[in-house]
Amino acid sequence: MRQAGDDEGVRQTAVSLQMYARRSSLAERALTLYYAAIGLFVAACLAIMIDNLTHDAVPWLSLLLVVLGAICLFVGTATLVVETNMATGLLRDEIDRACGPPPP
Repeated sequence: MRQAGDDEGVRQTAVSLQMYARRSSLAERALTLYYAAIGLFVAACLAIMIDNLTHDAVPWLSLLLVVLGAICLFVGTATLVVETNMATGLLRDEIDRACGPPPP
C-alpha cells in the first residue's frame, strides 16, 4: 500500500493492527483470570478439607478463596465482553470497507 501511495489504506491497516493487538491483550487477560479463578476454586476445596481436618482452625480461608475466585471470574467475563464487542466492530468495519455500508 505504501509503494502504491495508498495512505488511507496504510492508516486503516495500522488502526486495525492496533485494535487486533488490544483484542489479543484482552483475550490473554481474560484467560489468565479464568485460570486464576479455577485455581482459586480448587484451593477453596482444599481449604475446606484442611478446615475439616483441623477442626475449624481456619473457617474464613475457604470463603476468602471462593470470593476471590468469583471476582476473577466476573472480571474475566467482563473483559471478554469488551473483546467481543471490539471483534464485532472490527468485523463490521472490514465488511463496510469491502462491500460498502449496509443499506438503511
